[in-house]
Amino acid sequence: MTMAWINTISTGLIEWLSSAQALPAMIAVRCLAFDASGHISLYNLDLDAIQPIISARTDTRWLLSVSNTDEAAFVAVRDNTNGAKDTLLSDVRSLRSLYPLFKGLDIRITSASDSTHRLAVCDLFTDLFLQYKHAYTAGHFNLTLPATLESECSWVDRALFAGYCNTVSLLYHADGKMEQIEAVLREATAWYSPGTVLLGLLGAGRMYTATGASDVPFSTAAGFLLGTVSCADGQPCAAFAGHLDTAEYRTVLLPHVYDYASGSATLRLHALVDRDGNDLTPTAFHLLIIMRRYPPTPVAYWYDSFSDYSTLGNYNADDGEYGTENDPDGESSLHYLAGKGELLYSGASFSNFYARLVFLEPADRTSNFGKTGIRCGTLYVVYNDPYKRIEIYQGPYLNAQYLLTTFDVPLERTDDPYTAPHLFILELRKRGTTVTVYYGGRPVITQTVSATSGNVGIVSDYTVLVSEFVIGDAYRYDAHECIRMDLSGQSYLLGRVNRTGAAWNGSVFTLSSLSEEPDSRSVVLEGQLECLSQGTVEGIVCGSNAPLTVTPVDTGAELVMACLGDSRGCAYLVFRTSLDLQELYNHVVYGLGIGGLALDGLGSEDPSFWNLV
Repeated sequence: MTMAWINTISTGLIEWLSSAQALPAMIAVRCLAFDASGHISLYNLDLDAIQPIISARTDTRWLLSVSNTDEAAFVAVRDNTNGAKDTLLSDVRSLRSLYPLFKGLDIRITSASDSTHRLAVCDLFTDLFLQYKHAYTAGHFNLTLPATLESECSWVDRALFAGYCNTVSLLYHADGKMEQIEAVLREATAWYSPGTVLLGLLGAGRMYTATGASDVPFSTAAGFLLGTVSCADGQPCAAFAGHLDTAEYRTVLLPHVYDYASGSATLRLHALVDRDGNDLTPTAFHLLIIMRRYPPTPVAYWYDSFSDYSTLGNYNADDGEYGTENDPDGESSLHYLAGKGELLYSGASFSNFYARLVFLEPADRTSNFGKTGIRCGTLYVVYNDPYKRIEIYQGPYLNAQYLLTTFDVPLERTDDPYTAPHLFILELRKRGTTVTVYYGGRPVITQTVSATSGNVGIVSDYTVLVSEFVIGDAYRYDAHECIRMDLSGQSYLLGRVNRTGAAWNGSVFTLSSLSEEPDSRSVVLEGQLECLSQGTVEGIVCGSNAPLTVTPVDTGAELVMACLGDSRGCAYLVFRTSLDLQELYNHVVYGLGIGGLALDGLGSEDPSFWNLV
């Protein structure tokens, strides 16, 4: 689940909301505030400008967001001063009739109230929930709370709030730390259902430069996170440089942008001392690089995501029943190819090829079990559901007498393919009489088969949903391995995999045989961190700057950290990339089980940002 707040409305925002392929599941419009009298009124935003968007974009749930104008307003309604609370509750009951396009309410209150008023605050929140639900039973009620522990917040009592909201957004400060996120989320999920808790991030980052720190809008921070904005010429991603300090190992909450604004980063080693306090002057330092590399993607001959029924005109389906299918409830933008039998791409015949099939088997569609996979001529590479394994067949039929080999691998089933899909990726390459099957980017089967050719396509003997089908060129693929780093006058080319039987033209490898297993298609290229030791570096002095420039050679290779030092201490450079936010999101969603992500300050950022979540 994703959520965002809109704090300001601009022409650019309206255009973005109108054309974005995917919007957050919920958008809260911060347009209402209550004062010390308890009355709710419009402020800051012109709802007339956004109402056509709300009417048109029914793919998201729009919430009214109500907040207090100041501390005095909060205290007045908390204590019902001059009937302020009664007035507020009355105004909340009327919101549905005043703003019929909105399908929910977000209560976002800030306060410095002391702990003696916890029960009064609880009564206020529960009454707001009950009054709103009385007027609109199906309305979604989101409670936005500061992301602090109960022991650190004077008026939050999670035990008393539980049950009086549909979702809870825990809004963090821009300088929050991972350990703070962990502590608050664990406390919150002990009281609220984890699936109803959202990690809330402020839509403002920090730009750290040589002259100090300054705030930046979320549109800028999102650009850095996505890799669409560069800190400086020759510096591909945001970075922070410092010296070894255990306090600096704590991950800073994104979005943050670090920049030394000179066109290149700088390492500066602190002076080293021995146990007696005497200065040390090493003559050379060791350089350690940590980088992230990705599997090469084959050159695609045909790619299909089945977003339109007309695409089926490119296939032969004499022995198949297939069609495109969208979410019947209209709550998701996902779409699939649905059906069973054979569906062969009719555009070309292949003898050597790469193919990738992404599919899922929803448990609510059929009680049957069977095989789903890829066919070319007499060759079948399929996943066999009852046996939970990949199988290779060669022959006229998919039966046991033509089975060549198997590999055990799990497949998860799903009851809700549009909001909680479990995707399975079947990936293979055929070259001559050898077939290689990959699972998780690794080659798991290498099987010799008889020569065969024909149309490549999908085969399934039970109902299945397919989200992607790719046919590629078996002899070429893009590289995503290499970066160049220049440090203190020395140049390093990092990450290139040694190859034999391969020609390199600067952007694509052309392979002549099975040389990609394992030398050309390295099993380490899985997006994981990899340490590369570069030996010693001379000519660097403690206390002096060591200029560093990073230049991407291949797309998809990322420098995560450069560390320069000896056994006593070091300087290091940590690079922030677009994966940082994705990893944070995956950690809290899959590790802690919370419901999703909420971002404050939706604006004209790159719409592909939402594809991260």
